[in-house]
Amino acid sequence: MSTYYEISEPDVVWGDYGRFLFSGMNGNEVGDARFPVKLMRTGPFVPKLSFPWGYFVLHADIGRALETQHFKGVRLADVELAKIVNVNWHEWDQSSNDPERYPAGGEPENYVLRRKHSDAVASQLPKLVALDVPVLQEPPKRTPLEAEGVDPSTDAFEWGWRLYASEKLMGWFKEMVPECISISKPMRLFEK
Repeated sequence: MSTYYEISEPDVVWGDYGRFLFSGMNGNEVGDARFPVKLMRTGPFVPKLSFPWGYFVLHADIGRALETQHFKGVRLADVELAKIVNVNWHEWDQSSNDPERYPAGGEPENYVLRRKHSDAVASQLPKLVALDVPVLQEPPKRTPLEAEGVDPSTDAFEWGWRLYASEKLMGWFKEMVPECISISKPMRLFEK
């Protein structure tokens, strides 16, 4: 039996608005190659680990540190800065029940979609990379990892836009980016 933990964004203020400001979104379209991630987000502040709609984006220095650990099934991929807009949300009052500004039209994505890309802000972002892990098509509790073509000793996989990490990898995330994650209860998967 293998144990995995769901790694997700931390509890953030302002509900969906806060989640969007924390992670942004990917601009990848159906039919696009999975990588590079076409990142669309606010800047210049970017958390060390974020979760833009089915992807897991890291500062490159954190990614390099991850690579030195040789986690099974975990590789790094490129991130393209598709649309970066200037919103300094991390400077807003985090104790407030509401964000300092709501986006035009009221939808969280409009923090980005209704603004113009800024090369100046994009140039201030740290170099970013994405995690490239095996993707499961079936719910992990119903199908052994081997049935999905995934090595059962893998340290990470994705299912349903969620990242699942082995105990070893989960511990590494807790040490390196504790402010950027929330960890679920363990999920035990049966192998064949």
